[in-house]
Amino acid sequence: MPLKSDSASSRGSVPTIITINNEDGEPVNYSLLTNSKSNGLHKDTPSALSPNSKRNDKRFLNPSSASQIRKYSNVDLDTNWDDKTSMCIRRERTQITNFWFKYTHPKYELLTIRLNPLTTFTSLIIIIAFIIWCICDPNHAQSMFLDIKKDITYLFTWLYIGSQDLRTIFIIWLYFSKYGKCKLGKDNDEPEFSDAEWFSMLFACGIGIGLFFFSVSEPLRHYTISESLPTNRYVSDSFMPDNTLAQIALTITYYHWGLHAWVVYCVVGIILAFTSFRWDLPLTMKSCFYPLIGEKYLSQYSSSDDNYLDHHLLCHNLRSQRNCSGLRRGIRRVSQASFIIGVSLLLVVLFLDETQYILNLFIQSLGFYVQNIIQLSFHTDAFEQLSPSYGAKDRGRVSNSSDGESDWMNEWTVFYWSWWITWSPFVGAFIAKISRGRTIREFIHGALTAPVLFSFFWLTVFGGSGMKMERASAERGLCCPNWDITHHTLIPHDKIVDKDNWGEYICQDGVCNPCSTKLINGHQFEDGYKNLTAKILGTTGYGSTVMVNNQQITRLSCHEKEAMWFYLMASYGEIYGSVLSVVSMFGLFLYLLTSSDSGSLIIDTLASNGDNEPPVTQRIFWALVEGGCASSLLAAGGQSALVAIQTASIVAAFPYTLILNILCVSIYIALVQESRNETDPDYDPPAFSIGLLDFVTTWQPRLMKETLKNVFLGPYNCGKCLARINHSKHPFVWQITLSMLLIGLPVFYAIEIQLGIPGSSSIAWTCYLGFVFYVTGARVLLRQACRIPGNLIADFFICLFLWPTVVVQMKEHIDNGALNIVPNAPDHDSLDSRLDKGSVDSEMDNIAKLYTSFGTSSNNQPQKTDHENSLV
Repeated sequence: MPLKSDSASSRGSVPTIITINNEDGEPVNYSLLTNSKSNGLHKDTPSALSPNSKRNDKRFLNPSSASQIRKYSNVDLDTNWDDKTSMCIRRERTQITNFWFKYTHPKYELLTIRLNPLTTFTSLIIIIAFIIWCICDPNHAQSMFLDIKKDITYLFTWLYIGSQDLRTIFIIWLYFSKYGKCKLGKDNDEPEFSDAEWFSMLFACGIGIGLFFFSVSEPLRHYTISESLPTNRYVSDSFMPDNTLAQIALTITYYHWGLHAWVVYCVVGIILAFTSFRWDLPLTMKSCFYPLIGEKYLSQYSSSDDNYLDHHLLCHNLRSQRNCSGLRRGIRRVSQASFIIGVSLLLVVLFLDETQYILNLFIQSLGFYVQNIIQLSFHTDAFEQLSPSYGAKDRGRVSNSSDGESDWMNEWTVFYWSWWITWSPFVGAFIAKISRGRTIREFIHGALTAPVLFSFFWLTVFGGSGMKMERASAERGLCCPNWDITHHTLIPHDKIVDKDNWGEYICQDGVCNPCSTKLINGHQFEDGYKNLTAKILGTTGYGSTVMVNNQQITRLSCHEKEAMWFYLMASYGEIYGSVLSVVSMFGLFLYLLTSSDSGSLIIDTLASNGDNEPPVTQRIFWALVEGGCASSLLAAGGQSALVAIQTASIVAAFPYTLILNILCVSIYIALVQESRNETDPDYDPPAFSIGLLDFVTTWQPRLMKETLKNVFLGPYNCGKCLARINHSKHPFVWQITLSMLLIGLPVFYAIEIQLGIPGSSSIAWTCYLGFVFYVTGARVLLRQACRIPGNLIADFFICLFLWPTVVVQMKEHIDNGALNIVPNAPDHDSLDSRLDKGSVDSEMDNIAKLYTSFGTSSNNQPQKTDHENSLV
């Protein structure tokens, strides 16, 4: 068919969109680009649809680089060379518009809708179904997720602790590396917000309300013994000095709110900000995987090119007008107000309390944290989870209970890491959204260093003040009674009741603990039961609270974490205590408002294919959904339903722990590639013929069929690959060995389940790991033979989870003749030695035909090859 063209110029390059029918008669769009540079890829060439010209089919080719022609033969390149101009034609991304819904009202902006219906409605259905289940059967939901959570903790504590350490090490390395100066945006981009505005927004979104309650309660929970929470190994040690125990309690709190906590936000934020602002990808989680799988991440469930262009036009227009109202006038102002209130509370308490004690404690705690963070961050409670330390008395120990409880890690450290990881997609995306124009080093400063130091000081001020009050209350003999007077009206107040029977009516379960018994025995008998219940009803915290010099002193460990904060505020006098409590309530409200607003913005952005400024109506809708879900859970399911959904979110963090590890690899690959493109734009390493995820991202029936076949025939095909790599004509040994190892997994599991022979499952997993090692070895040998970059660790984890696609990838690569055209020279940038003269001439003929057809409007079509290349 005649070619259709539509030309436009941009910064010295001339892109032209043309349409050509493919072999099936379907129209395919191409981009023709010219540039005055003839020495390969020009760095300053704009890319309207591409995040990175090296990871896209659109590039300027040098006629001497036959390897580039070969690499891009699967997208039908066509060019004509002269001394001044380089050209290429690129097939446009597949345009898919089925998964967008748009409506723009001509008069009322609030009626404008722009969303991805697949993402939006699927999410809504899952959320609503889950909420209904938690409301209708809260106890079962809570029980089920608690069991799953315990199993995950017991089996994968090593994964949570180890991966969190590795991510922390990676971010610290990134900060000091040469990549720290890389900008999250274009080279000339400047930050949209001042440092103070930026930090207040990310801090309010990232932590907010949590510090109010846990800053007082958590150090006390680690310092004292609680009936409702497991005891750690330090509290259980009766020989531990009390001052040392208090310092360790604060250090553990530092650990849970410090570097290891904030690092997950950094991982998500850096990769999202880099791919979105430097490579112009949409601000959605799928963009995080672009460095790993390239443009194939744009599956048929992603946005179309038209919408992608609309997104960029909208972003650039809004950015030029500085009119992002959701951030600049809403979240920014509220987060600033909430941060100012928090700092005000911090300073007031610092100077109202013993200032020198708090400052001494801060400096001391920083040193203790630095000294012990390595041991603390790698501790997994291995012996505590194993079993109680039986025989401790025989070994001269004081008691068998001198160690911590086995489920402490489940209730504290693993719970914290799960909770931070669960929040990381939302908080990381929000921090990325407000971080355009900053370098990676600046990003880590603001999203890791600054909030960690501020959190440490906050925890010291309020946590240290709380522990000081705990000691002061113990000095005055305050204790924790177990009052429960909900049934005290069962007997008349004027009736004389024996003291020995009072506990039946005013203590939990009718049994008084030692503190309640002491208070009852110390009560004047002639006052009677009526006066005692009146005291309990009329005095908040009766028995655990006392007024001294117009200041209220409370045994904080007797109360719930939400109440501890306000008891501490009340200790600063009647006037200041009341003011601080009111200001605290207002600050909590603003922090909650900031979290809700930023959460709604990010959720709407993700549901709108990364739209930088989604419609206000959708943001309001998501805010109502958030509030409605929480209110429904509390009203209908009560505390059990709320705990169930909280536990479910912790369970959901498990797969995302693995994803965060993959994102670290994605960050590294993206930065290495960006650095290499700046220094050597023509670098073009060898790659596998197909990608690992092509059977999903390209939806080719043949690849999908091959992948399914290799779930069962993987050992057979992997053995053939090993034989061909080793130039052997007898693959039977490898095939038999691989088959026995893979079959061993279900066989030994069946032996344990059906025959009840313990330990068979361990042999099953040993067989599977042996199979994975064999497949890994085959992939490594093939990479080395074809000089494909990679490393052993990445190969192992790829084969561990995706071995069927690995076998398909190796088989396809070998079947395409890769072993017959391995270059002898060590230069990875040149693949000319892999191509015979005939194939090069054929490719150049195709290019000449297509360029001629463009100039003469002929019906010639480019010829396609089956040789595909992948970024994996």
